[in-house]
Amino acid sequence: MKIKFNLIFSAVSILMILPMTCAAAPNDPLLAKVGDYEIRESDFNRYIAPLPPHAQEHWKGIGKEKLLKRLIEEKLYLHEARIMKLGEKPEVKAKIQDQIDTILIGEYVNYLKQGITVDESEIKEYYEKATRFEIPERVKVWHIAAESKEHAQKILASLKDGADFSETAKKESIHSSKERGGDIGWIAKGMTQPEIEEAALNLKKGGLSDIIHTKTGYHIIKVDGYKEAGKIPLKDVRTKIKVDLIKGKQNQITVNTIEKIKKKVGVQVFFEKPHKTKKASDTKGKGE
Repeated sequence: MKIKFNLIFSAVSILMILPMTCAAAPNDPLLAKVGDYEIRESDFNRYIAPLPPHAQEHWKGIGKEKLLKRLIEEKLYLHEARIMKLGEKPEVKAKIQDQIDTILIGEYVNYLKQGITVDESEIKEYYEKATRFEIPERVKVWHIAAESKEHAQKILASLKDGADFSETAKKESIHSSKERGGDIGWIAKGMTQPEIEEAALNLKKGGLSDIIHTKTGYHIIKVDGYKEAGKIPLKDVRTKIKVDLIKGKQNQITVNTIEKIKKKVGVQVFFEKPHKTKKASDTKGKGE
C-alpha cells in the first residue's frame, strides 16, 4: 500500500514545530527516543488519525515500522531546524500561523456540525415527498436490428414460424446486442428510441412486435417481462436519506453562522471587479 507521507503529516505538521509540552499519559508506550524528543504510541496514533480506517489498519500493522522510521527522520530534521532557529524567520512564522489558522477553522466548523441529527419523522417526510426514489414502469426487452426492410420482413416471418428469438438475434441482428442474444435489458420511458419504447410498453409479456421503423433503421422486439411503476422501499434508502438530511442541516448551519458573524464583526470588501474589455468585433465598423 502506497500512501504519500505528506498526507499523513500535513494536518499535524504544526505540532512538530511547536514545543511538545504534554506529559505522557499512563499506558502510553514509548516507541522511540530521538535526543530529547519522545515518540509515544499516542503520537503515532495522532499522525494516522486523519487517514481512512483501512489505511490506519495498515500503518498499525505491517506498515508501523516504516512509519516509525519516518517519524524518527522528521524528529531529526526538526532538531536541526530548531538549532538553526528557522522558526524565527518571518516567512516561516507566517506559514506556521497559516497552519494554526487552518486547524482552528476546521475545528470550529466541526464544532458547528456536532450533535446534528434527524428523527424518523423527518426521514419519512422526505421519502414521501421525494421523486428521486420512484421507479417507472419497465419492460424486459430483446431486440433485433435488421439491415433493411426486406431483411426485417424475412426475420419477422421466421420468428412467427417459431424460430428462437435469441438465436435469431445472434445470427441476423446488426446491433451490438446480438452478442447477448438481443438482450437490451429492462427499459423505461425515456431510455431508448421513442418508437421502440412505445412498442415495448404496449406489448404484453411474451409479445412480439411488428417491424419498427426508426431513424436508425428497422427493428423487431420481444417483451418477456413487465414491472409496474413503484418506489424503492424506504428501508433500502433510509441511511442515504439520513446522511443527506444531516448534510443539508450542517450546510444550513454554516451558512447561517457566517451571516451572524458578518453582522457581529462587520465585513468590508475593497476588491473591485476588473471591467470587461470590449472585443475588437464589438467596435469593428464604428466610425467608419
